[in-house]
Amino acid sequence: MWTRAVAAIARAPAPLTRGEIIAQLQPEFSDLSPVWLSQCLKRAKQAGVLARRDGGYAVAHAPRA
Repeated sequence: MWTRAVAAIARAPAPLTRGEIIAQLQPEFSDLSPVWLSQCLKRAKQAGVLARRDGGYAVAHAPRA
């Protein structure tokens, strides 16, 4: 499920809000713990995989050397 969430974020033309991510994960999302997505997004931000931009989430890109 997390792979689907990251894939949706990566292919989106603009940062996705939490609600937009949830919409991409239906109907399976309704079977998950209410805090699952929040925890995953927080961990991905801490790991540098995702970044918050314009009120949503986007894949973080490493700076070019």
